[in-house]
Amino acid sequence: MGFFKNATVCRVNASQRLSAALIEEALQRIPFRPVGSLEYKSHGFVHPTEMRITDVLTLPVNTCVFFALRQDEKKIPPAALTELVEARVKKIENEQMRKIGRKERKIIKEELVDQLLPNVLPTQRITRAYVDLAHDYLVIDTTSPARADDIKTDLASNLFLGGVTGQFLPPSIDSRRVSNTMSDWLLNG
Repeated sequence: MGFFKNATVCRVNASQRLSAALIEEALQRIPFRPVGSLEYKSHGFVHPTEMRITDVLTLPVNTCVFFALRQDEKKIPPAALTELVEARVKKIENEQMRKIGRKERKIIKEELVDQLLPNVLPTQRITRAYVDLAHDYLVIDTTSPARADDIKTDLASNLFLGGVTGQFLPPSIDSRRVSNTMSDWLLNG
């Protein structure tokens, strides 16, 4: 597991103290499963260092609990699909001597997708994160708000159940203080 290249930081506001066991239990509710043959997407949590399905989905290190969200997605290039649809339409029009309408084109496109999808290799995207239990922070290795929301939504929907309530809030940071600290660090080391 490499270092985080980015960081989206959230404050964890929970009704009770979070623990490594509580986070592991929450992640176990959404384990990763491979994309089905006729599915476009699949997502779930995997071990942060092994990036595959394992019995344990977290890696506790000191007061931090590391985990990862894996998202697999199958994509058929739109231009290639359009070309295949046009070839099939042209063949039918030539054989049956009739024009193909919009509805029939849509049916042909859906049939082609059903034929192609099982053979398409999924692209894999891993987003790592950790919860700092001592300071109540969630740190996500991304700058994309959408990817950060994926982790926050999946984690919150399974972590804040039963007697535990809570939410993820943006950290309260004074921007002047951060810039002064950074400038001081650059000047003085």
